[in-house]
Amino acid sequence: MEERIVRETGKLGFGLMRLPRKGPLTDIEQTKKMVDLFMEAGGGDV
Repeated sequence: MEERIVRETGKLGFGLMRLPRKGPLTDIEQTKKMVDLFMEAGGGDV
């Protein structure tokens, strides 16, 4: 199911508007993990 969602949303559909927070700051480590999973699932394919 995750792979289907990536194909439907496409390259720009992942978005980074609502990044995970750690207190008042963006949780950079969690954001990296999310982007890596998205890319591994084919989200970076054109």
